[in-house]
Amino acid sequence: MNKHTPGPWHVIEYANGRAFGVGVQVQTKGNMLVTHNICRLSDMATPQAEANAHLIAAAPAMLEALERLRGWVVAEAEQFGAVLPDDDIMEQATAAIRAAKGEA
Repeated sequence: MNKHTPGPWHVIEYANGRAFGVGVQVQTKGNMLVTHNICRLSDMATPQAEANAHLIAAAPAMLEALERLRGWVVAEAEQFGAVLPDDDIMEQATAAIRAAKGEA
């Protein structure tokens, strides 16, 4: 799987708030900011579509935070000989990271 579009991602309102999507702002060579559309979620502005847009927009930041947190926990355990947290939690974190990267 290719690396995802770099963030930060933002919620986009289409058609004067009647639809939602996710995009990222990209600076062009002419120093203009343009919005690159990542996905359009719905042709109707429902609370669920807006909530989905916010969740998807937060995905790159959540992936980075989870990777950093998991790495920190493993490093601390190795350095101090500590026991890792519950195996289920670490397995769930690893599975979520792999799924986000298309490795699941």
